[in-house]
Amino acid sequence: MPLSPELTRLVQMFEDPGNLGQVRTVHGLKRYLHQKGLRYGFALVDAAQTPNRTVDLVLVDRRGRLTKAPSIRYAEFEKAAEIEGDAPLPFPVGLLVDAWERQLLDGRLRFPDVNVYLFGNEVHYYFFFRNHPVFLRVDYSPPQRGGMIDLEYYGVSNFELDVHPNLRLDAIRLMFRDLGCDVSLDGTRLQVRYDKERCPDLGDLCAKASALFRLAPWLMEVDWQIGSLAYGPESRGLVEAAWSDRFVRSGVILPRGLLTADRSRILKGYDPGPTGPVERSWNGREPYEDLYNGECPPGFLGWVRGELERLRLTAPAALPGDDSRGIGLNLLEEEYLGPWRRARRSGWLAAGTEAPEPPHPELVQLLHEAEAFAEILAGDEELAAGAVALARPMAELERFIEFQPTGTVGRLCVERGRLPVRGGWLTVFLLRDQHRLVRMGLACEGDRLFRRRSGPRSAWQSNVLIDPGRMWALLRGANYLAGSARAPGGFPAGELDHLRDLASSPATDRGRPRLEEEKILGGVKAAPGRAVGRAVFGVRGRRPEDVAGAVLIAREIRPEDNPFLFHAAGVVSIGGAVLSHAALVAIQYGKPALLAPAQLERDHGRSVALHFTTTVRRRLDRVVHGFRVSVQGVVGKRADQLRDGDLVVLDADESVVRILGQDRDTLSLWEGLRLLGEAARSGDSESDAAATLAARAAHLRARHQVEKILDRLADKVLAAFALEEILAGADLAAVPETDRARLLGRLLANPAVAEEVSGRLRELVDRLEMCTRLAVAEALEGIPAAGQLGVVLGYRLKARRCLEASRTCAALLASCGQEVAVPGSDWTLSVDRAALRRLQDMSAAGRQELDQLVSRRHPPARARHLVRHIERCGQVLGGTGSDSRRLADVGRRLERATAAAMKRHADALVLGSSQCGFPLHPLIGWKAANLGEMEALAGPGLCPAWFVVTDRAFGLALEQRVAGTVLEQAITRILADGDLDFEQQSARIRALWMDCALPVVLADAVTAAYRGLGPDGGGGAVAIRSSSRDEDTEVAMKAGEFETYLNVMGEGALLEHLRLTWAGLWSERALHNRATMGVADARPAGGLIVQRMVDARVSGVVQTVNIARGDLGEMVINAGLGLGEGVVSGQVAADLVTVVKAPRRKGEALAFNYVTNDKPLMVVRDERRGSGTRLVETLYHQRLRPALEYTELLELVEKVEALEAGYGYPLDLEFAIEGTQVMLLQARPIATFLAELNETLKRHPLDPRALDPLALDPQVLDPEPEPGATM
Repeated sequence: MPLSPELTRLVQMFEDPGNLGQVRTVHGLKRYLHQKGLRYGFALVDAAQTPNRTVDLVLVDRRGRLTKAPSIRYAEFEKAAEIEGDAPLPFPVGLLVDAWERQLLDGRLRFPDVNVYLFGNEVHYYFFFRNHPVFLRVDYSPPQRGGMIDLEYYGVSNFELDVHPNLRLDAIRLMFRDLGCDVSLDGTRLQVRYDKERCPDLGDLCAKASALFRLAPWLMEVDWQIGSLAYGPESRGLVEAAWSDRFVRSGVILPRGLLTADRSRILKGYDPGPTGPVERSWNGREPYEDLYNGECPPGFLGWVRGELERLRLTAPAALPGDDSRGIGLNLLEEEYLGPWRRARRSGWLAAGTEAPEPPHPELVQLLHEAEAFAEILAGDEELAAGAVALARPMAELERFIEFQPTGTVGRLCVERGRLPVRGGWLTVFLLRDQHRLVRMGLACEGDRLFRRRSGPRSAWQSNVLIDPGRMWALLRGANYLAGSARAPGGFPAGELDHLRDLASSPATDRGRPRLEEEKILGGVKAAPGRAVGRAVFGVRGRRPEDVAGAVLIAREIRPEDNPFLFHAAGVVSIGGAVLSHAALVAIQYGKPALLAPAQLERDHGRSVALHFTTTVRRRLDRVVHGFRVSVQGVVGKRADQLRDGDLVVLDADESVVRILGQDRDTLSLWEGLRLLGEAARSGDSESDAAATLAARAAHLRARHQVEKILDRLADKVLAAFALEEILAGADLAAVPETDRARLLGRLLANPAVAEEVSGRLRELVDRLEMCTRLAVAEALEGIPAAGQLGVVLGYRLKARRCLEASRTCAALLASCGQEVAVPGSDWTLSVDRAALRRLQDMSAAGRQELDQLVSRRHPPARARHLVRHIERCGQVLGGTGSDSRRLADVGRRLERATAAAMKRHADALVLGSSQCGFPLHPLIGWKAANLGEMEALAGPGLCPAWFVVTDRAFGLALEQRVAGTVLEQAITRILADGDLDFEQQSARIRALWMDCALPVVLADAVTAAYRGLGPDGGGGAVAIRSSSRDEDTEVAMKAGEFETYLNVMGEGALLEHLRLTWAGLWSERALHNRATMGVADARPAGGLIVQRMVDARVSGVVQTVNIARGDLGEMVINAGLGLGEGVVSGQVAADLVTVVKAPRRKGEALAFNYVTNDKPLMVVRDERRGSGTRLVETLYHQRLRPALEYTELLELVEKVEALEAGYGYPLDLEFAIEGTQVMLLQARPIATFLAELNETLKRHPLDPRALDPLALDPQVLDPEPEPGATM
């Protein structure tokens, strides 16, 4: 019997209890017992002082003399898998041995005794300086799973307190800090910690542990040594800084010969003397100097780079060219010896040879991971089964490492990432499908895939790791995975065939090719579209009109910034979540939006710039085993900037911002294109002959300006921008095709850029054809399984838009004398037929369900949605007849029920949740109507307890007298005052509301309903939200336009915030939006929701279709910690989950992709103030854990799917998890459905005759334009 969700959560939820009384979950009990067992186990072992294994370090000098360090003793209680399975020493012991070998070679002869106890990933090191102990604890796990370093000891022995030269331990503390550790000093007790607050990954943790092992022999000595030098405090401070810097760079503190013979000064060099060399010491003044200048011999670094290139190894960017200042032994060892050692171990370089030689090209060949996946897909099922089995553990790794795209195999995307494990690191490769689900995995040791053979006629052997058991053991050994110790088995039926189909399909639109010199800021698409404009940083001190036509760059977009978003061409946010209010408003306004990982910084001139890294890539296309493979290579990375005023192309569809800068030609070209478009639009709208002539003159001037710039263009990046604008730019949409063809001809005639432009034209034609093929394939796959009218129409429209773009491009090229094949209407005819069949089936199924529902005395809420669904299907199908009359009868019956409900509640001031729903939306507004409809469709308990204050109550409040007049009349006068701007009008209306006393009857009704929300009649904390008639409708979401108040407690505060929320109906952004829509004088109407405040552990937003990616077959979820205000406002980071929407059998697992983000902050209730919220830091164990457990994700998805099926169209919902209960807080339609319905009816109607293949020629159903015609 499966566990209930509540019981499953008690098993899975993370907990870190300090004592037994704090244990609440199975995980917490396990962790508590583990820690307790470690302490008891150590007490037993340490008491015996008998670690059962030893390692001896012996140094043999040139004369054969031996120097032996104290033995390293260790005991291994729990073994973990390592990359070198046959290594003579466990990795944590080997790391210590390697560090002390370095110290021996550097001349260190005194070492402490050490005992090491290995408990799997957790290792305890006890160092003994005579009778003075030092405890070092290292958890060799990823920092996201508790990996950390703890060091604790007394830096001065009790016997030395009176004679120690520096009880502050400045030198050793500085070294710890320079290593990146957190250091605290209590008396002489040092506590050093390195954890996930500073540690990026397991590899960095191991490197820090190695550094601490090199430092360990000096822990009790370095401050003694520096404090005993014959220098003053300032000079000793310079010594501390210089020695710390040398140690961090080279792992050396006191190399041989650094001190004078009496060890009281720093030796700088030798001068000749009468009896021999005389020591010359440093004078104690800046700069610090000693025998070692830190510079490599001349030409040494060039030789290093040359050796790496000779061996066909990559010379890392971290290795400088000729300048060796500041380079250390650590960097040299990692960047030169590291690649060489890994190449020897992996087999890239032949073992056993005294001098390394490059691999012979006939015996060793590089493999790109895209080619490797293509070979596996085309090969036998055994290899493919291993790669499929690796998909599950590989998918878990997204929490720990960053994957970068490196190519494609058909519609499958290939990515790679670097994974530190115990004893080294692996390169792991993923194969993702169109939903970004991991479908296959590969790995290799080192940084490259290759195949090798012993002779020209021998069989090839690759270094690809496709052993699920081995990979599973390595990942568990490094604590990346929890759960079963065995690798998953099995091969899903039809999986390989499905992957081969995807690999054989045309690739997803790969975007246009990139030039190496382009400055490109990548990001995550939040709203689709493309915009061109000058970058504007932030809205502070600006008016909404100031950002008209600009691309707005901001840390976050708040609800009060909506007017700026309305005027802007697009928005780039460097904070927030994909499903924040800003993204929803951008979708509603039709503005592209992007979330970008960049930093806003001020330079020395105090100007603001956005700093980011551009990855320069090259792409090659080839065919491997019949699959079309695209290989992307990283040429390098470059630090770039985006400055205020730069011209940018925000292409959210490709998830990039292209920075064009602000030089003269760039801005002149953009201005000319913009003026040309304005002149064309003006000429189309003018009816007066003189005005038409003036518009024509402006048109000619603008075209001439653009032509002059195109003739002299030499910049390839700017030429690519000009080509895009001519072919598909919004500014030139109204320009006649003949003019655009003329501009294109001038561009092609420019010898400086003609080759680049021609190549891009060919690429564009291929890309548009591929886009159309892909859209058709997606539609034919998605339409038969679609459950909603909007999804069917969305798939169809996407295919037809791609076809239309292909035809437009072909017609433009034909005008320039370049003939290209034009996709025919038969491409989309199959989509039309699939859509017609699916809509007919859906309509019939809906009528059958409706007949069953209306047979009841009181038809349920679902009946209303079915009627609208069937009516809309009829609009698209064009059907009439007896069924339509039957539907009209049902509609009239539902209308009578709605009228009766309206009459029954017309005078109500307050309504409970069970009384609300769609029929009452004129009384309560759409937000409350949606809340009521959710519970009517899915049952009570879905939402936290709530009630609504009605429009009747709002009208009653407006009738109250304030400042000698009626409130509503006073508001009308303020709105009519043309001398006041929106901000002033809003402030005065707010002041009126706060001076107004609510009617007693209204206050009594509200407080009585409030008392009913609490379990004991106390009301408790509530959230107060507006619910206007024009908010959260099918036409407009208006997310964040009005006010919301959280954590309101007490009857007095409730009544005060009631007035504040009503005043918010005239907020500055609401006034701006009404004026824009031409209804500035309209009285707001609707209700106001009072809902029990949820003490959310996790909250977020769900969209039942992925609007940002244009994927109708998946839902997208943002989940963050704490209250949902942080997620929707963009204040906090959130996890991103995409779930494939496919029919599932009972008990079948979800198909989803979960990206866990670092969540350092969350919004919580402000308990100290007793109202409102505040931003706080999350606990260390919460930040990098998934916000949602699988059972919570499954429950959330099931509830959302049920609601979407009930409504019959896509929804945007907010959710919260309180304890173990998943609740929905509000729902709104995604306001794209009706737009697509209207576009279908007006521009792309479905013709039922398409179902008869003999009735009509495709050309009749969808006539192609004549050559040269304007689309």
